[in-house]
Amino acid sequence: MNEDIESIFQGKIKVGNKEIPMQFMEYTGKSEDYIVYYNDGNMPFFSSEDEVEYSKNSVEFNIYTKGNYLSIVAELKKIMKEHDYDWAGDDGDLYEADTKYHHFVVTFEKLRRI
Repeated sequence: MNEDIESIFQGKIKVGNKEIPMQFMEYTGKSEDYIVYYNDGNMPFFSSEDEVEYSKNSVEFNIYTKGNYLSIVAELKKIMKEHDYDWAGDDGDLYEADTKYHHFVVTFEKLRRI
């Protein structure tokens, strides 16, 4: 899954004229806007003749920004759809008062033939 996400984004997403860094598990840079993604699991999805033929992989994107995250979410959903990922939902809007960051989580799924 990581190779797929890295291939799609190559460490960043462009939203308007701004490039927003994206890293697996932890962001260590200095950008005010950034995305951290996680693999959220791989589950059997479809079986035939007692053999699992497809699995469903989930990936979670955590968007951190001190501004408005809506354009970031829209662009992320557009790109993931173009790469055959299905949107699986958003978590509630979080605001981290100590850092002044909006934190928004978006999850996608993709079927994979085993």
